[in-house]
Amino acid sequence: MKNSKRKKRYFVAGLVFVSCAVVCVSIFVLPELKRHLKVKRVVLGGTGFEKKIPKSYVEKLFTGQNWLLLEEQKIKKELKKRFPFVKEVVIKRRGIGEIYLYIKERKPILIVFYKGRKYLVDSEGVVLPKKYYNTQHRLPILIYNDRVVADRLSINGLFADKIRKVYKLNKELGQVAFCVKYIGNRDKLTCKTKKKQQFIFSFSNLDEEIGKAKLFFSKVDTSKYSILDFRFKPMVVAGR
Repeated sequence: MKNSKRKKRYFVAGLVFVSCAVVCVSIFVLPELKRHLKVKRVVLGGTGFEKKIPKSYVEKLFTGQNWLLLEEQKIKKELKKRFPFVKEVVIKRRGIGEIYLYIKERKPILIVFYKGRKYLVDSEGVVLPKKYYNTQHRLPILIYNDRVVADRLSINGLFADKIRKVYKLNKELGQVAFCVKYIGNRDKLTCKTKKKQQFIFSFSNLDEEIGKAKLFFSKVDTSKYSILDFRFKPMVVAGR
């Protein structure tokens, strides 16, 4: 019994000691530790678009942040919300108090005309603010007439997939077929050329139809046709 009581007294004494130590650390050590672990310097990196983010905004974003306990998800969310061209944010700790922030931007792959308005979109179907991009370089043009898309072009996964397919068609066949613009409507995708020819494909079977078109163009003089439709198996429907 005596040993049991003695153990309890030791346990209580140890608990009191630990509690006092925690209080002392909280009062004297933690404030000093927090002061030293504040974010003191943020270095921005990337491929050039990071220069479009004001330093004052970055400084404000990291104000009050603890270097060791960064709220990384909150920081990434805020950056993407404030600057729509931001696709990915990588946060790395360097020396104590220093943060390296790498910005990966979204890249436009297509100009979309929908209901009389012009949009820049990336491979995920995200609409990009035109003020951040120099669109002087040549981008494929898609005129989209499908009412599936919302008024503000809040593009779903299906439409993003169609955007990638138009980009692929332009990359693999655009220079061969001399396409100047594309017209999309439901499953139908039409390439219009400088000579006002129309080459017709389907979104749902585009890969196979691109292969068929490449073979056809390599063997046939297409200049004498005004319409070539590659959607039908195993033939190509032609019109003069």
